[in-house]
Amino acid sequence: MEVTWIGGGDDPWGYVRQGFEGSTVIPVADYGMMDMGPTAQEVEISIFFEGVRPK
Repeated sequence: MEVTWIGGGDDPWGYVRQGFEGSTVIPVADYGMMDMGPTAQEVEISIFFEGVRPK
């Protein structure tokens, strides 16, 4: 999954934070999920995470 940097900087506690986001689409049939209805052929997965550099 490719991720995109969405911003960052110093926080009030003296750490440096960086935020990232990413998403991907998977076909449900690849994971044996066949009973999700006639229109549900894929699922989008989104992730948002933050990295914190220690002092």
